[in-house]
Amino acid sequence: MLVTHQALGFTTLAVVAATVAVGQVNYLARYNSFHNGNDYERFQPAHLGLGISSAVLFAALGTLGWAAPNPYPKPIRFDTAMIHKIAMSLATAGMVTQMVLGPLTTWKEGSLQQRDMALGHLVVGYATWGFMATGVIAYVF
Repeated sequence: MLVTHQALGFTTLAVVAATVAVGQVNYLARYNSFHNGNDYERFQPAHLGLGISSAVLFAALGTLGWAAPNPYPKPIRFDTAMIHKIAMSLATAGMVTQMVLGPLTTWKEGSLQQRDMALGHLVVGYATWGFMATGVIAYVF
């Protein structure tokens, strides 16, 4: 289970990175004052598909992590496992926030609030990826 969890973790980290990258490009295409207007929604389907894939992979990864058997009792202490758990808890909060902010941002189409909500969605996306990367690095190094 551990090997599967690790492989799925690297895969999920890569998909989340792609989601953030396409989300950044999508944000610039929609809100950058220098865009030509022709590609206004060009990146939105890719971002949506990657976002859904990220959420599904993240949920599967979390489920696998929680379901993994504990071979022996471990005392609670500040170590790489604790850093991993804290980082993944923060990434989970970020992922849930993304799943709320994304649709809300789309729902605000045409509103003056949409750009600010989209920026918030983008910032939370970067933070979520950062927490995931921290959790991965805690175990790799």
